[in-house]
Amino acid sequence: MNEPKGPLFHYTSIQGLIGILTDRKIWATNISHLNDKQELFEARDMFREAVKMLRESLDRSPKYAIPPPNSEEDVRISFLDTLNVFLNLAEKVSIFVCSFSETGDQLSQWRGYCPNAYGFSIGFNYTQLKNQARRQRFLLKKCVYEKSQQKKIVDEYVQNRIVPRLSDLADESKRGMNGWTTFLEIFEILPTIKNEHFAEESEWRLISSAFGVPEDTMKFRPGRTAIIPYCEFELAEKGKALPVERINIGPTPNKDESLLSLKTLLSKEHMEETVKINHSAIPYREI
Repeated sequence: MNEPKGPLFHYTSIQGLIGILTDRKIWATNISHLNDKQELFEARDMFREAVKMLRESLDRSPKYAIPPPNSEEDVRISFLDTLNVFLNLAEKVSIFVCSFSETGDQLSQWRGYCPNAYGFSIGFNYTQLKNQARRQRFLLKKCVYEKSQQKKIVDEYVQNRIVPRLSDLADESKRGMNGWTTFLEIFEILPTIKNEHFAEESEWRLISSAFGVPEDTMKFRPGRTAIIPYCEFELAEKGKALPVERINIGPTPNKDESLLSLKTLLSKEHMEETVKINHSAIPYREI
């Protein structure tokens, strides 16, 4: 997968910026509580359809695998049926995600992620962020918007990962492991499939492994209508600098005050020499 050409930007409120720089952490939200959670179900349905087609093909062709001798049950069919049951549980899986963008000054994102468009976009170094993700059992993956590319990803996964595993099912000791591995891999792909109408966001996501966030580290914050589960992602190891390269100040009528206060905060955190500050090129307009 191609790497971004520059930093990855996280849009946040004034309070969010202060928390990220002082606590050295960023929040990853349970995917079921995101505004675009419907996309998770659309992605799941793509996998369900691909699994369904594979299941139907087993009735027409023996080329994928041979059922165990003297077995009344085709374990391949059972495996695929069980996989579909797991896919139906998509909303209940504890996957946590945090969103970033290749674009650091976009009006739709100022409006969507910053209250009244007041806020900041924080540009993180991709390599350092990826290394931190690996250390904490997260993935950092680019979202896919084109339907043809999404279908290609799903079809290739089914052919390259699920189909070969069908031939191992005669070995009963491998069935459980193959099932869980397939389940976990699919749930690492689902959060990357996004509706094509949001392609301008050029989104990347930090994605936790399914069941990879210990329950005792989970935290909660108030939402508008519900309690929102989240977990904290450490942006840097103790004693190391935060991977922040740039901060864009969002559209604001108080440019000078915003710049001065941001510089003061960066100075307190010993980041004033390493972080570039830019003002949004978008003219301020009360929203």
